[in-house]
Amino acid sequence: MIKGGSNPEGRFKMSNFDAEIITQFLKDEHLKFSGLIFGEIWIQSTGDELDLDADLSLKKGMYMGEPVDEMVLSCLYKNGILHLDDISMTREGSMGLQANGIIPFRQNQTGHSSISLKSSFSNLSMEFIHRFIPNFFTLKGYTSGFLHLKGSPEKTQFKYNLEINELLFDVVALGHFTSKGKYDGRRLFVESARSVSEDGSITGKIRNGGEKIFENFRIYALIKDEDDNILDISSSEIFHAMKPGEVFEFKMLASPNI
Repeated sequence: MIKGGSNPEGRFKMSNFDAEIITQFLKDEHLKFSGLIFGEIWIQSTGDELDLDADLSLKKGMYMGEPVDEMVLSCLYKNGILHLDDISMTREGSMGLQANGIIPFRQNQTGHSSISLKSSFSNLSMEFIHRFIPNFFTLKGYTSGFLHLKGSPEKTQFKYNLEINELLFDVVALGHFTSKGKYDGRRLFVESARSVSEDGSITGKIRNGGEKIFENFRIYALIKDEDDNILDISSSEIFHAMKPGEVFEFKMLASPNI
């Protein structure tokens, strides 16, 4: 149903509707998905603004390269603020994601816009997360835990508790990784962080990107608390010489003295 006037609006009900009929016209990859849509969307134009109310369910589809059995979206976008009642993705027996909260896309009249977003997930692909931040370091593995955000777009704060299996960060294989902590908008406080391979080691590659030869050196990894106290330390074997441009593989083992 579509109504005209000074503030035209439309209400659309869908059942077994192919999502790609809509998303094929969208340029932003973050807005593209496939599958069958069930539910209702209300849209109203108010001058330069567009208000939207959606209650949708996507069955047997794909979003950002991640196959899903069901994806649910219940939200209201009004006055530049997205109110997320529920957004969830599930793949039976293997993956789950749920989030809700408030996300401002512009400042309100007082000049202050608050973020409040709570999310929890199970066996979520790190590659799925990396697709939203493609210029970040390579991420692989599967994560479970929670991430809660608050604050403002200018000073976002968060706290987290994560467990990641088969984690690859850039070129470093971290194995089974667990960590919890918080970020206050200026500093990251890591309450705990631990990485364990099957043999307790950390592996990866290092490249000499300089113009000098590195001689008789080791590679170290330190984990510190907020007071700079060392909680754990790992080190590699000694490398005797590394010429500019060379790439070495390394394996770091935890120190028995820490």
